[in-house]
Amino acid sequence: MARLYARAAHIRARQGSVEFRFAQSTHPSIVAAKLLAREALHSPHGRTLDLAPEVVVGSIPMEDALEQAKVFTTLPELREPKVADSPQLTIDEIVDPEDKHRGRRREREILRDNMNKLLACKTSREFWELLRKWTDDRPLPPGVTPADLHKSFEARLNPPEEIPHHFDAELHKIIEGLAAFGWVPEPNTCSGSAFAKKSPEPETSEH
Repeated sequence: MARLYARAAHIRARQGSVEFRFAQSTHPSIVAAKLLAREALHSPHGRTLDLAPEVVVGSIPMEDALEQAKVFTTLPELREPKVADSPQLTIDEIVDPEDKHRGRRREREILRDNMNKLLACKTSREFWELLRKWTDDRPLPPGVTPADLHKSFEARLNPPEEIPHHFDAELHKIIEGLAAFGWVPEPNTCSGSAFAKKSPEPETSEH
């Protein structure tokens, strides 16, 4: 309804005269439908239905269904767009590199494949996406993932319930003793701040 009001407002705003013409349809299905509608309108036994009756599958015999008039439409046929074949270059059309080496033919094959990929691009978007694929830096996979760090910290913070058989208890005691034997930090009183800690060894402290 809003579209009809908009059309009416557009017609009223026109400066020139407006002429309406009725285009008579000659489609056989439309003509037959109009004839049936006129006959039903003037028939004394005609009736109208607010809703179409529900049709149960199998209620209409197949022989009667085949005799029913078919419905035709004027919709245009959908045609697939034509795809133009992209030119394919041969290896002979690629310029031979000047430097002489054993991989010259393989190098020409790579150049030919890259040129065929460029020629196969149908749109500018495909062209630039291909160039970005060749020129942009390739993302490297992370060397250490958060999952690896989580497993490492979990193993450090949560010691095993049972000590494994490869654990060396004697070596662990030695490492704990060496770690406990360290220099005691003292205020740096040396000239030039040469030492920040005093060494308990006499030969080291003399120097």
